[in-house]
Order: sequence, then C-alpha cells, then structure tokens
Amino acid sequence: PISAQLHSSTLVIIGFYVVYRVRSLFSVCGVWQALTVYAGVSTAVVASVLGFFQDDAKRLLACSTASQLGYVMVLVGLGSFSPSLLLLTFCCCNKAYAFV
Repeated sequence: PISAQLHSSTLVIIGFYVVYRVRSLFSVCGVWQALTVYAGVSTAVVASVLGFFQDDAKRLLACSTASQLGYVMVLVGLGSFSPSLLLLTFCCCNKAYAFV
C-alpha cells in the first residue's frame, strides 16, 4: 500500500510539474486560465466537502491532499506560478511527514 501511495503521489506531482513547466501557454490563452481556475475551484470545494464527512484517517488525508492540489491549480490559473510551486512543495512535505 505504501509503494502504491508513493507512486500515485509521484505521478500527481509530476503532472503538476508539467503544468508548471508549460506556464507560458497559460499566460497566452485566457480560456485555458479560466478552465484551470474553474477546475481548481471545483476540485478544492468537492474534495473539502468529501473530506468533511470522512471517518477514516487515510481517506481524510487523501481528500485534504486533493483539496490542496485544487488550490495549486487555482493559483496556476490565476498566473501566480511561484506561490503555486511553493504551496505544492509544502503540500508534498506535509504528506511525506504524515507517512513517516
């Protein structure tokens, strides 16, 4: 289970890193920015609501992580790339410490 957790986390973080690397495309097209903000807000809200009703600690941690990644996408969509990378780093460190 831990190796599956680490691999899935790695793939999610790599996906956000790729989005961060193509940040120049987001500044060119306003439609992509709006879609990214919408996807991030909906992810953060749905994950927060789902996390509120969880009884299991693992599921609560998963919903919390999904909510934080939604906030990262909102920041990317708004063009705040450095704060989004900082928030992503804090989220990764917090999750790593939770599993240690």
